[in-house]
Formats: sequence, C-alpha cells, structure tokens
Amino acid sequence: LNRVASLKEALGSNAESFLQYSGDDGTTTDFVIAGGDGCISVTANLVPAQMSKIMKAGLDGDAELARKVNEPLSVLHNKLFVESNPIP
Repeated sequence: LNRVASLKEALGSNAESFLQYSGDDGTTTDFVIAGGDGCISVTANLVPAQMSKIMKAGLDGDAELARKVNEPLSVLHNKLFVESNPIP
C-alpha cells in the first residue's frame, strides 16, 4: 500500500488528476486509508450502505470507523472473491 503514496508523490502536481481505485474489496479499506481514491466494488452490490460508509470514513481520514464497519464484511469479501474475475 505504500505504492499509493509513492505514486502520488512521483506525480507531484499532477497527482490530483490521477485517481487510484482498488478492485479488491478485501484490501480496499486499507487502500483508501493509505491514500487511494476509492473502489470498484463487488461487495457494494450486496451491502451498498456499508461500503459507502467505509469509503466515506476512509476518505475523511477516519481509519477507526472505516475498519470497524469493514470488519463484519471480511467473510463476505472473501466469499465473493473465491474465483478471480476475469479468469486468468
């Protein structure tokens, strides 16, 4: 996740126009807390309010709340990503 901050630093003044999104719901909370801009989420199709709350908390810098809301979703994240998509 240090790559998020490193990339933004390397982009310098262009960092604001280069948004970074996660595609892995299981790591999205930490990704956003580390400076990522959001997630293209599978889990949000089932629990949109919770994923929205995680994203808002993470983007607002409230890591504690983001992790608290995400914790009960861990099993769901894992079950939704049993198989990779697209298939390699």
